Amino acid sequence: MPSDIQNIVADSSDDASNQADDDWSSEDQVENDKVSISEEETAKTTGEHPQAPKKTPANRSGTPRHPPRNRPSLSLSKYRISKRKARKLRLESRKFRKRLEKMRKQMATELEAQVANLERQVGQQIRSELEAKVANLERQMEEMTIRLSDTEQTNKGPNRKRSSDEGDTHMQGMEDDPKKQRVK
Repeated sequence: MPSDIQNIVADSSDDASNQADDDWSSEDQVENDKVSISEEETAKTTGEHPQAPKKTPANRSGTPRHPPRNRPSLSLSKYRISKRKARKLRLESRKFRKRLEKMRKQMATELEAQVANLERQVGQQIRSELEAKVANLERQMEEMTIRLSDTEQTNKGPNRKRSSDEGDTHMQGMEDDPKKQRVK
């Protein structure tokens, strides 16, 4: 049962919409007939064809002017600007872009110069630190060579020979032979 009711309601709504479409189309047809009759009458009186494009006066540059729009868009009407203002804004934006590009290049060259300066400073600092370390190592090497030469001279010198001559040979032998140490 409910499906039968839905079908009947759907059929009646389709009939109503079709009837409304028919009413609108008949009204449009009548209005179109009136327009075509009025165009034919104007064509007879003026001698122009109703479909011929209207001539628009040319501006200074030689291009035809566009006729004003009949219906302005309400949402964008407050944002509309004149051609002169648009041209001025384009020129200003072009100048701004050029100035921005110039500033960007200038900043890039300044940064490159700063980076090169910092690299030079760091290089000099590292070089000075390394030179100080090398000088310190050279000084230590000289001290070591002096100590080494001193120890060699003391080993080869007359003091060493005298001490070995005066030393107890018996004790040296005992140190070499562990059996002799035990006997004593």
